[in-house]
Amino acid sequence: MKRVLLVEDEVDLGELIQMQLRRTGYSVDYVENGVQALEVLKNEAFDLVLLDWMMPEMDGLSTLMRVRNLEGKEEMPIIFLTALAHPDQICEALNCGADDYVVKPVDIQILDARIKSVLRRSDYRKSEKQSQSFGQTLQVSKITLDKKTYIATTNEEKMELTRSEFRLLQALMEEQGCVLTRKQLIEQVQGEGVIVTGRTVDTHIFSLRKKLGDQSEWIETIRGVGYRMKNE
Repeated sequence: MKRVLLVEDEVDLGELIQMQLRRTGYSVDYVENGVQALEVLKNEAFDLVLLDWMMPEMDGLSTLMRVRNLEGKEEMPIIFLTALAHPDQICEALNCGADDYVVKPVDIQILDARIKSVLRRSDYRKSEKQSQSFGQTLQVSKITLDKKTYIATTNEEKMELTRSEFRLLQALMEEQGCVLTRKQLIEQVQGEGVIVTGRTVDTHIFSLRKKLGDQSEWIETIRGVGYRMKNE
């Protein structure tokens, strides 16, 4: 069940919309102005906000811009639900970060369709981000490596790896099950102006294994060739 925050200063109308949306299948919280909305949003999670424009204390446009500055709420879907219908006002709201603009009075079926449309786009963006994030993270048993944050952990404990150790671990994890020669590993470690030998790679692997602790067994030595990250 999607959770909606309705922000509407006309109490009778707000309660009516809340009731209609609940019948449609949403979980709906209702507040009467932008100040209340910001307080609620600081502490609670919602899938979407329905926002009136003309409200006391803080108008809808100011509320929208402040919500966009709240941590974790930068991309939360926001739909204006207002009686203001001038094209300039619609453009201003959309340009300031609103995801859609619905003019009152509105049929509940139309409002439901607009909400579903915005939520579909939001869910798609989230899934795309999750897919990208997944591609940045490698995991073998209890070893994880995040290429984006440059953090590697073992047994959920962060390892303090040198740049060379990190890149060696990354290469082994990306090619899990495949043997990487010392020459191939040298290419992973070598930076501009840095000379790396096969023996240096062995030293880095030795140090990496120590830091991996009981997970070090995942790195196999292939005598006379190089190293391999075992398959699970």
